[in-house]
Amino acid sequence: MRMLLRARTGDDARAVAEVHAAGWQTGYRDLLPAAYLDALPLTLEERTNGRAGAITGSEEVLLADDFERAVRTLDA
Repeated sequence: MRMLLRARTGDDARAVAEVHAAGWQTGYRDLLPAAYLDALPLTLEERTNGRAGAITGSEEVLLADDFERAVRTLDA
């Protein structure tokens, strides 16, 4: 599979929020209550708005894109 690494922008906020929520659901499945993890997608609007503000900052963050959707964020 080919991937494109690029700087993320404010337009990527929703995709970054989705990747982040999915990562938590997978990584913490055996450590946190399932009800908490299952509710993460319900907060996507909040997460999207929060990510949009963070993305416009000066931090260096890359986005891995499989040419269809964001699949991973890479924070420096």
